[in-house]
Amino acid sequence: MSLTPDGTKNNPVHPSNIDVCWIQPTMFPNLVKYSNDITKSPYLDDTIIAACSMIDDMCNRYFLKQTIDEIFPNTILSHDRYNTFILKNIPLIEVDKVWVQIVSTVAEVSNTYLQVMEEEAIVKILPTYSTTASVPYPFYIDNTSTNIWIRYESGYDVDYSSTSTTNEVPYNIRMATSLLVDYLFASFDVQSGVDSFSTQTYSQKNSTAKNDAVLSRVSDLIKNYKLSNVR
Repeated sequence: MSLTPDGTKNNPVHPSNIDVCWIQPTMFPNLVKYSNDITKSPYLDDTIIAACSMIDDMCNRYFLKQTIDEIFPNTILSHDRYNTFILKNIPLIEVDKVWVQIVSTVAEVSNTYLQVMEEEAIVKILPTYSTTASVPYPFYIDNTSTNIWIRYESGYDVDYSSTSTTNEVPYNIRMATSLLVDYLFASFDVQSGVDSFSTQTYSQKNSTAKNDAVLSRVSDLIKNYKLSNVR
């Protein structure tokens, strides 16, 4: 079940290099500060990449535009109503392919028999779809348990060489990511195992994660972009 019927599998991925991150080293004042700091600039790109991955995980979604294969195993299909599938990642750009398996037969569902709700990231298969002929014909067994594969494109554009901003990562997400860069750099300076630390010229009081001012601000910025685990 790890592969789609065409023998491939597109798993969702986090940004792996700075070119596909939705923030760049000159986008926010704090990032410019790190760019000009010779002790931190060598680590800035990797820290931005890490911050982007953290935002993905915190929001339970992937913001980078990409193709994803989602599998719905042991799905009950019915011939007397629409068969509805809610995709895990948004925004949905387009559905590429849908495959249905009943017993040993695997067939690609024609777009004629698909209803796609892009804003809600919902795909519906018409109840009269035939897995053997791609024509209107009832499922021959009611409440049949089967496997569904849906290949779709979702996410946001991060190509900053383009002037188009029709599908740009939301500003709140980009700002939250830049703040996470602050949080990650600051974590290198934290004294572990103590609540407070001081010298003649320096004092520090550590906060637990939920009380950290930066993480609190990040949480406020991303709260409207979090997806439920049960989506």
